[in-house]
Amino acid sequence: MKPLKEKVCKKCGKCCRVMFIWLAGKPKDKDWVRWANLHKGIKIIKNREDWAMRIEARCSKLKNNRCSIYKNRPKLCKDYKCWDSDFLSPDVGNNQHN
Repeated sequence: MKPLKEKVCKKCGKCCRVMFIWLAGKPKDKDWVRWANLHKGIKIIKNREDWAMRIEARCSKLKNNRCSIYKNRPKLCKDYKCWDSDFLSPDVGNNQHN
């Protein structure tokens, strides 16, 4: 994945509007990929060697682009660094796999 130049949270809330399920390599079942991509808010995407299911789903704890449970947020949220991924980019759908 291509890291962004600035390694700092911009408090944009994008990471709380999109989820990723990382896939172990290229999906083998093309019909499953097609099925997933037909669903609103779900895309199977490839970015260089990485494959993921990108799911547009707003976190219920996001309030005014801020985490309302910041001090008690899940470990996955604490560990996630959006600048380590260009999967959040709105044009990433151009790399979707059908």
